[in-house]
Amino acid sequence: MKVQIVVKLLGAIFVILCGWGCGQAALQKHRLRRKTLQAAAQLLHQIGNEISYRKLPLKLIYEKLQESAAAKLLLFIPNGSFQTAVPPPVLSKEEQACFIECFSGMGQSGALQECSRLEYYRQWFETAAEAVSQEENKAAALYGKLGAGVGLMAALAFL
Repeated sequence: MKVQIVVKLLGAIFVILCGWGCGQAALQKHRLRRKTLQAAAQLLHQIGNEISYRKLPLKLIYEKLQESAAAKLLLFIPNGSFQTAVPPPVLSKEEQACFIECFSGMGQSGALQECSRLEYYRQWFETAAEAVSQEENKAAALYGKLGAGVGLMAALAFL
């Protein structure tokens, strides 16, 4: 009889921890999305600097920045180009559309216009990252508690 109670309690604790873990996994999606948006903003800033100060062609800039952490997070492929960059799936549909619009339109204007355009998109991605950061802060408190609560309810159902 006592062994059954101990097994049920251990099972209940396990289910609660699983619920909490699910909450943490959902929170990680917010973190990855925020980091991806920040990486896009950082990369656009670097590209703008390369265009305005070094006057490098986009192909050379792509090759130079391809090994950066931001480019790896944004899934840039070897021997590709900014125009063929694929938006990371972690981004929302609106963010993916903006990503495609931003990167596919590179190289279609003069250096000054291109830098202005990149600055606009950099600010857009930074604003989106701030919004996701606020969501993340709300979710941090909610997901852990909600996951543990759902786990607790499931554990009570099993007892």
